[in-house]
Amino acid sequence: MNKQINPFAKKQIDAIEKFCAAKQPLVAIKCVTYNHEKYLKDALEGFVKQKTKFPFVAIVHDDASTDKTASILKEYADKYPDIILPIYETENQHSKFDGSLLRITTGALTATGAKYIAICEGDDYWTDPLKLQKQVDFLESHPDYTLVFANVRFHYESGVTDQTFPLENREYFPTEIYKRCLIATPTILYRRDILDSDVFKRFNKIKRAVFGDLTLYMACISVGKIYGFKDVVGGYRRLSSGATNYLAKHPYRHFRNRLAISTYLGEDFKRIDFDKFKQYFSWCFLHLSYDFPDNLAFIYHLFRLSPKGCIKQLASKFNRKKTSTI
Repeated sequence: MNKQINPFAKKQIDAIEKFCAAKQPLVAIKCVTYNHEKYLKDALEGFVKQKTKFPFVAIVHDDASTDKTASILKEYADKYPDIILPIYETENQHSKFDGSLLRITTGALTATGAKYIAICEGDDYWTDPLKLQKQVDFLESHPDYTLVFANVRFHYESGVTDQTFPLENREYFPTEIYKRCLIATPTILYRRDILDSDVFKRFNKIKRAVFGDLTLYMACISVGKIYGFKDVVGGYRRLSSGATNYLAKHPYRHFRNRLAISTYLGEDFKRIDFDKFKQYFSWCFLHLSYDFPDNLAFIYHLFRLSPKGCIKQLASKFNRKKTSTI
């Protein structure tokens, strides 16, 4: 397996490193985009409107989009060359499932020399122009914290809503983060040296990982603390083509990813995984042909994790069926 960054991306990363050596940004924003022509301008506008007392850059990686995403990115890179630093691809990296995309984005973030990393994908956006400044201020004055996050308004294809996460201004704990999925990726800011930690490197050896953000959160909370703010700082799009809806239809891919993480973290986290996914067991058992053979593998792994729990799930399902026919 080729574990090198492709020459086309490497040349662009070298240019980023040279630029940032002179600018010395305190924050680098990671933005991965693919076929986001309808949304990318919102994300880029959120970046360039940030009001900070420090320099920052946005690494925007277009993963060989087939629509007008690349031209929109070029427009903003030309207009804001001190902020928007693009990386273009001639071949889609995500679809390789070999870690290429992670190597490229991590290499680019490292090349910036930034102390802190923010994330906002091309279909999400920020609405608070002080988002970066407030989060940097917190981490600068709290060295024992590795990551901060804030709130969002959910933005569906039908439009933006008043729906937010039920957050408080406080520290959040490992099992709480793992169980409740309270962190919206476009709201986070974390210390870049997490990318060099052993725990992050171990998590990112998970093959065909679906949610890389979860591995990042657990790496951060394994070596430090996490703080959440209840204030809304942006919009979080939930699209029919997004990862969340994809995983709802293919739970095994999500389960496999989480199980690899919880196996490393310990029994408390494995129990959380079973409680989270046991609802799918009966349905998958009764629909073996759906998403075969992943469906069968999902049943096998859940049963190994908790044989009694799976039997109880099946018994409950059949009892409900029996009751409904009486």
